[in-house]
Amino acid sequence: MDGALRDEGLPQRAAILAGVQPLLSAEQAAKQGNVPDALVSRLTGSSNAAAEGVAICAEIVAQLKGIEGVRGLYILASGGPDIVDQLIQKAAVA
Repeated sequence: MDGALRDEGLPQRAAILAGVQPLLSAEQAAKQGNVPDALVSRLTGSSNAAAEGVAICAEIVAQLKGIEGVRGLYILASGGPDIVDQLIQKAAVA
């Protein structure tokens, strides 16, 4: 979180709810239009893009857990409930 926002006490006054979406293919990532090339390359180079997408999303969740003011997250479940279950287990958010 930006130092100025922290200095103003935003983390104590607002609860940030972050949204994440596991990307299941390089094509899906490309359609998003705002996915870093490094992540698209990971999906493209993987023999199991869906599993790699869950792993990437779990890494992002780990980063979000360390940000002051983030009090929860929601998962956009484009891959169905099985993908959500995999993410919850891999990210250890249950």
